[in-house]
Amino acid sequence: MEPGTTPALLFMPDISGFTQFVSATEISHSQHIIAELLQSLIDNNNLGLSIVEIEGDAIFFYKSNGIPSPEQIAAQCRKMFIAFHQQLKKYDLLRICNCGACSTANQLTLKFVVHQGDVSFITVNNQTKLFGPDVILIHRLLKNDIPEHEYMLLTDRIRAEKISPAATDLRWIQFTAGSAQYDIGRVNYQFSHFKSLYDSIPEPPRPELKVYRVPQPARFVVELNAPMRHTYFCLIDLKSRITYLPGVLDVRIEDEPHNQINKLGTQHECVRDPAQDPAITTAVRLDDDKMVFTETAVGKPMSFDYIVEKTGEETSRLTMDMHLQLGFVQQLMFNLLMKKKLLKSMNDAIPRIKESIEKSYREQGAHSHEHHASSLG
Repeated sequence: MEPGTTPALLFMPDISGFTQFVSATEISHSQHIIAELLQSLIDNNNLGLSIVEIEGDAIFFYKSNGIPSPEQIAAQCRKMFIAFHQQLKKYDLLRICNCGACSTANQLTLKFVVHQGDVSFITVNNQTKLFGPDVILIHRLLKNDIPEHEYMLLTDRIRAEKISPAATDLRWIQFTAGSAQYDIGRVNYQFSHFKSLYDSIPEPPRPELKVYRVPQPARFVVELNAPMRHTYFCLIDLKSRITYLPGVLDVRIEDEPHNQINKLGTQHECVRDPAQDPAITTAVRLDDDKMVFTETAVGKPMSFDYIVEKTGEETSRLTMDMHLQLGFVQQLMFNLLMKKKLLKSMNDAIPRIKESIEKSYREQGAHSHEHHASSLG
């Protein structure tokens, strides 16, 4: 060990598999999906690893006090791997978006590169940074000749032979020796793929979501100079509602780190004065010429359908149906006290919804033209 350095475990889970998307929505959704997946890895950190930095699709962890055993390292990789793929299964079950990013999220992969070395610490802007040859090495190891996309790689500084395959949670391990030549020298390692772990990934439970229906819902219709898909993506973006719903001061999403993309079961609250009930996304239907999603109020027998229909290549129709399922007496009270106010609120919102969606489409088109022009030099 060099003077001024500390022995540390360097641990990097790295996500890959997204292709380069073109539309702004797909790029945004891919970023949100990666953020949710990285959060799931952080949530399943059982070893007390500290985060050096989040580097795009990877997290650089380290631990300098009480370096874990090889078996503990392998168990940590297993736990994060299962959590990662459980999250991907949730996307397939709960997603309400069919953009390129959301529909191909289940193709994402995860690998782990783990090394033990000597590091130095510096503080920059109140953040701890690691540096030294071993920090360079672990980043180099992300690029290697291993044919599999999902594996655990342990360098020869970590005694892989000490991992007992008799342990129930470690029976998936089948090490293969490997090495790679880098500008800092040749590195020997052992790696094990995760293929035998797939069967142990539990299926996510389907949530019980309530949708109310009445024969004649209150209906609001608006024609939009924006394509169906763009209109739909704007509507499912919960945070954007502050821009077009009258009186909304903020939009709070329950458990937001795990719900950066709206999906079935996502609960949000449009903060107003006076307060109103939160809503949960409860149903979806996506066709070539029609896209529908439904929200149900929490604590009130009301569901709200957003129905977006294709009327042209750059036009769409938005129909909003409010289903309020009340008994006879409750319906009388609602008609007397609330109906007029609610209808006024919706009629005030419609022109703002139209303006917001059409503006975002124009801005997206202008941005695309600017990007194309700059790419031509």
